[in-house]
Amino acid sequence: MTNSNRLTAVLDKKALLLNDPVKTLGTAISFVIFSILMSDGVNLSLTSFNIAVFELIFVVLFLFLNQRLISLTLLFNNAIIKALFMLWLVSTGLSYVKLFLSDATSLQLSLATNRYLYTLLHIVFGLCLTSLLYRKEAIAETLLGIIPLSLIIFMMVFAVTIWTFDYLDPFIFFNFPPLSSHMRYVGYLATAGSIIAGYQLIVSKYSSQKTLLFALLWLANFAFLIWLGGRTAIGSVVLVLFIYLCYAWHKNRLFKANAAWLAFTGILAIIVAQSLTIFPWNGLGRLFDKLPFASNDSIGISEFSSGRWEIWKFALDGTADSIWLGLGPHGYIFIPERFFGVQPHNLFIQLIVEWGLVGASLFLTLLGLFLYNSIKVTVSSVNAQTKRLECALLVFMGLTIHSLTDGTYFHSQPIVILIVCGSILAAAILKEKRQ
Repeated sequence: MTNSNRLTAVLDKKALLLNDPVKTLGTAISFVIFSILMSDGVNLSLTSFNIAVFELIFVVLFLFLNQRLISLTLLFNNAIIKALFMLWLVSTGLSYVKLFLSDATSLQLSLATNRYLYTLLHIVFGLCLTSLLYRKEAIAETLLGIIPLSLIIFMMVFAVTIWTFDYLDPFIFFNFPPLSSHMRYVGYLATAGSIIAGYQLIVSKYSSQKTLLFALLWLANFAFLIWLGGRTAIGSVVLVLFIYLCYAWHKNRLFKANAAWLAFTGILAIIVAQSLTIFPWNGLGRLFDKLPFASNDSIGISEFSSGRWEIWKFALDGTADSIWLGLGPHGYIFIPERFFGVQPHNLFIQLIVEWGLVGASLFLTLLGLFLYNSIKVTVSSVNAQTKRLECALLVFMGLTIHSLTDGTYFHSQPIVILIVCGSILAAAILKEKRQ
């Protein structure tokens, strides 16, 4: 092929992409989200890098197709949101820059730079996705559907691994499971997948075959979540689905048969998960072992919280001298008293440690305003849009509840799930504001 022919082929491909850029981007974002859910590396740094690459691919394609950041334009039409967002950017920027004026090591500066750049990329990725969903809402259904289906792949790989090997060390399998760098990271995906599958079962109006399909999807996702043994993850799923059941009942939209299906398959999921328990950290047994009445020994708050109480205490103590701007991105791991983990396992403390009281207050204010407007637009939505928004809101709330005892707003994978759900809600909010 001559150079002229190659150039013609490239131009033809670009023309094909430009003919229907929204469809092209819809296909691309589906591929990107699935790849991100499957791209957990052998360690935190590799996982964050892999996810950043996929986010960057979508952002570059979005700009290549001459798409406008409608979301940013509409967002800045609100003076309060614009001011809060700009103040947050300045505050976090100062938290990062001040590290270069301190005695921080080259390793700390490197990790801080990576995390800061990843944070900015998450924001740009979210703005691009919101702009796309603003133009075509239906893409949201595909993105939400990918999450519980992706978890099925994890389950299959886990099952093959366990059945293949005669013995698997509990510690090694927990910290280095297949397709992931830590078992708890799989729990983020299982939390979101369980909420989506459970919600779809509750609102299903389809034939008995479709209801059975959603029931099986809920059974599989929730059983796997229980098998993983994350207590807050299980609690957040149960809580948000219970809240929705109460809301649907109040609105006279609750199908009793579907609620019965949810309860029955939920109990069945517990039985299945418990019967497949082979590790000490599996199933509900881990929860009951931590309760005071589970043994004759006295169990304090530290043991019940798996050491989180000490983590939160030394994290705040270690930030006391830099309380206004925090210790900067990734600052937690450089606290001298740190004895566990790469983040403090609590959203509020994580924000204070990294960005200080100023950055944390601004972020939480923006988060609060977003949740308020998300609930408002979801309640006022109609028809098919209602299901998309309700599902996205429940997942967003579930993961946020989970963040009270884990790193949901720290690790890139759950952050992407939050971005997907947040973008679905943000696109609807911006449309309502513009009308």
